[in-house]
Amino acid sequence: MAYIQINIGGRNRGMTFNFATDEEYRKKYGETENSTFASYCLVWAALISDCFVEGTHLTHTVDGLEIPASFRDVIEWCSTLTVDDLKAIQTAHDEAHAFLKDIPKEDEDPTKKNLVQENTERSVEGLPSDS
Repeated sequence: MAYIQINIGGRNRGMTFNFATDEEYRKKYGETENSTFASYCLVWAALISDCFVEGTHLTHTVDGLEIPASFRDVIEWCSTLTVDDLKAIQTAHDEAHAFLKDIPKEDEDPTKKNLVQENTERSVEGLPSDS
């Protein structure tokens, strides 16, 4: 898990990167199916994940009232992020997934042995004869 706090949407907000972030990202990105929205989906997911961890809701102030923030709001907030903010988000995301580099992929594990030995040679040795 990784955590950062940035100023987004007019206030300091926490962004948590964990498995819940990944799930929310897949859910939101699946709704858009547009790679242009990938970064927005990541920011949304990290904000929502932090709210889940904190037991709060993603809100913003409109006319003095706290109302739920929408994906559209997050897209607008992203336009105000600095390059340093974007780098911090990317770094936190990468840190949260750093453990994955140590997990070998199934087809790359040199210690994993194929339990079934293939024999491509034809042989009649050991077979009972018809005589």
